[in-house]
Amino acid sequence: MIPFGIFTIIEIVRLINSANDNRPVPRRLPPPTITRTNRYAKGISINKQILLDERGIQITAENYIKSTNDDFITIGIVNTSDEVVHVECSNVVVNGNFAYPKVIQTTVAPSTNQLGARLSLELGAWMLEIEGIRAFGQIDFHISVAGKEDSGMKTIEKDVSIRTSLYDHMDTEIINPGRVLTVCDGIRVSGKIVRKSPSISAAFHSIWLENISGTPKAVNFTYRCYSNGAEIHSSATGINLEDGRKSLALIILENGKAIEKTEGSLQVASAGSTELPMPEIFELQYIN
Repeated sequence: MIPFGIFTIIEIVRLINSANDNRPVPRRLPPPTITRTNRYAKGISINKQILLDERGIQITAENYIKSTNDDFITIGIVNTSDEVVHVECSNVVVNGNFAYPKVIQTTVAPSTNQLGARLSLELGAWMLEIEGIRAFGQIDFHISVAGKEDSGMKTIEKDVSIRTSLYDHMDTEIINPGRVLTVCDGIRVSGKIVRKSPSISAAFHSIWLENISGTPKAVNFTYRCYSNGAEIHSSATGINLEDGRKSLALIILENGKAIEKTEGSLQVASAGSTELPMPEIFELQYIN
């Protein structure tokens, strides 16, 4: 699995400060009401297991938790070393195929055989459920443990994999990704509008990013929505995608607004690159 590097998921609001620009400021939309309808809702579990045990740092996967908003893996951290350590979990991949650009991190002080911290690793399950992916059988992610800059501690890096009770039944394919919108440097973008769904109380745009290049890629995708000639909201996702893997973005469309157009921009570079090329911009003309 690829170290996450500089790319993290972000949802951005472009604040426009020019005195000569009277356009409304794009804003974050309030979250819609989500109704989860997964028939496996009460039937997913994991065995408690040690994921990493090195140099006095022990990290354990404790439970699989389902909530109203998402599914989580609870992660327990014990630090019996002499160092204050920074722990980061990134590059979450569900069912070996669906990448979720989420990073969780914490700083853990030295202790004596006591739980120093507990983290909740989000899986993006509610989004996958809307797209028909409901049997979550395998969770992969990357663990990084580092000391303070002046500690001299060598960073620990490890890829880990957790199988759930649904491993033998897990979904790995998308039922309906929509139509292909663009292909840029080996990244295929597909999307569709969903106006009515039993799972979510708003129309939304479903966007799939899929790496068909044959090599790992760093991808930055930005989505903008316009009404009455002005941008009303935007969001952005940055992620590293291994070959063959996909990542889902759901963009909630504002109720009560006449949406004139939506626009996407895509930047693709080799994984680990610190420079991105100029974006490829494409318009999604089938909104209304």
